Amino acid sequence: MDVCYAQPIYFQIGQFNMAAFAAAFLIALIARDKRTSLLSVVTFFFFWLSVSFHCEIKALDVDGVWRYFFWTSIDILYVFTVVCMARRGIVTALQLFLIISLHCVAWGMQVFRLVDLHLLGSNHKEFYSLVITIYNAALWFVVAVPLAPWFMEKLRRSYSW
Repeated sequence: MDVCYAQPIYFQIGQFNMAAFAAAFLIALIARDKRTSLLSVVTFFFFWLSVSFHCEIKALDVDGVWRYFFWTSIDILYVFTVVCMARRGIVTALQLFLIISLHCVAWGMQVFRLVDLHLLGSNHKEFYSLVITIYNAALWFVVAVPLAPWFMEKLRRSYSW
């Protein structure tokens, strides 16, 4: 297999996302928020899958087409897992709606990138990267926002509001 020369920014963003979800998991454990800790660890796992096999997928996908199907299939498995968690009451309906909405944007961007590169021959990588980065940040907020009341209570106690 060829050596993967991954873009350093991709791995920095991927590692930052994994660190952010790991931090959300640890904070949720401290806050004794089982729902947020489970959702953050599941999200961390799927980000880890995506980043871990980045080089292998790129090395096997010479034409640059199948990698988008791989990443989309990981997203589909993630959404399926979150739907199962919602059915068990671990994820709220609002979180589920937002996660599915964000993933529809991500899937649309995967199709956009595939069409952009292979059918149109243009390269709008900056736009694609920007939208995916916003998607990643928004996903973190959807996962971590349930911790906000715990933080507010800690601040209120610390500063006697």
